[in-house]
Amino acid sequence: MGCNAGILRLLNAKSQKEVVGKNIFDLFPDNPDIAQRVYDQDKEILENKKEVAYEEKALNEAGEEAIYLTRKSPILNESEEAIGLIGISIDITAEKKVRDLEAKTLMANEKAALEKGEMIRVLAGSIAHELQTPLAGIQACLYTLERELSSYANKVLDKDIYSKLVKYINKANRFAYSTEQAMNMNLKNIKTENTQVQIESVKIHDLIRKSINEYPFSKRKDMDIHIELAPSIVKVDALEMKHVLWNLLKNAIYAIQKANKGAISILGNIQKDLYCLTFRDTGSGMTKEVQEKIFDPYFTTKRNGTGIGLAYSAAIIKKLGGIIKVRSEEGQYTEFVIHIPLAMPAHDTSVSRS
Repeated sequence: MGCNAGILRLLNAKSQKEVVGKNIFDLFPDNPDIAQRVYDQDKEILENKKEVAYEEKALNEAGEEAIYLTRKSPILNESEEAIGLIGISIDITAEKKVRDLEAKTLMANEKAALEKGEMIRVLAGSIAHELQTPLAGIQACLYTLERELSSYANKVLDKDIYSKLVKYINKANRFAYSTEQAMNMNLKNIKTENTQVQIESVKIHDLIRKSINEYPFSKRKDMDIHIELAPSIVKVDALEMKHVLWNLLKNAIYAIQKANKGAISILGNIQKDLYCLTFRDTGSGMTKEVQEKIFDPYFTTKRNGTGIGLAYSAAIIKKLGGIIKVRSEEGQYTEFVIHIPLAMPAHDTSVSRS
C-alpha cells in the first residue's frame, strides 16, 4: 500500500512508513467499523470496476476538522481484470468554505432582492390608493362639465368654441381613464399572494396595439412609432402586460425627448415556442454601466424617477416564464427584447403593420 500527502493527513499519519505494507484494519485499530466500511467499499469498486468519489471529514495535523475529496479507481490489467486500487485524497476545506460563503452570499442577495421587491410592491400600491380619491373627483367634475356643456350647445356658445371644449373634455377623460388603468395595475400588485392573477389566452398583437393606442401621449402627433407584429396567442395577465408596455413606451419617449431626436419601433415575431417582442428607440441610448443596473429596484437616471417601473416589469415577465433583456449604445439606440412562451403553436405568421 502506498499513499500521497492527502492520505497521510486523512489517516493522521506522519510518514508513509506508518501506512505502507499495512491493510485497512491495521490503519484503524481502534475503529473496526470504519475499517470494515472502507474495506467493503474498496471491494465493491474492484467488483464493479467503476470509479467513486466522495467527501469525508477528518482531523488534520492541527487537530482541526478538515474536509477531503477522495477518488478511488480500480487498476485493470490487459484482460480488464481488477488487480488493484488507486485512491487520491485532496484537502478541499478552504475551497468548501469559499463555496459555502458564496452560497450564503447568494441567498442573502436573493433575500434582499425579494425584500426590495416587496417594498416596491407596497409603495406603488400605496401611491395608487392615495390617488384614487382625487382622480374620482376629477372624473366626476368632467362628467358634470360635459353634461352642463351639452345643455348650452347651439344656444350660447359659438360652434367652434363648443367643439373645442368637447374635444378637450374628451381628452381629459382619456387621460383620467389611462391614469385609472395605471393605478389599477399597482393596486392589483399590492393584493395578497393568495389572490389569483387573471392569466388568460390573449392575442398579443391586439393587446400591444390597444395598449399603445390607450397610452396618454402628451405629444402624440409628434411621436413616430412603427409597429410590425406577427399575430399569436400568449397566456398573460392583460393588465400587467399593459403595465410593461407602458413602462417601455414611457422610457422610449423620455430617451427621444432627451436626445431631441429619434423614433420608436415595436416588432413582434415568433421564435420556436416563444413570442419575441423588440421595443426599440433611436433616442439618447445608455451606457454599459446603466444597462447593468437598469432592472435593479430603485435605480434611475431620471431626475424625478422612482426606479420602480422597469424592476416591476422584469418581475412580471419573469412570472410569466419569460425573460427581458436590454441592448443599447449611448447616443444611438436602446432596445428591450422580451421573450414569453406561446399559448399554442401559431399557424398564421403573417405580419400586421402600421
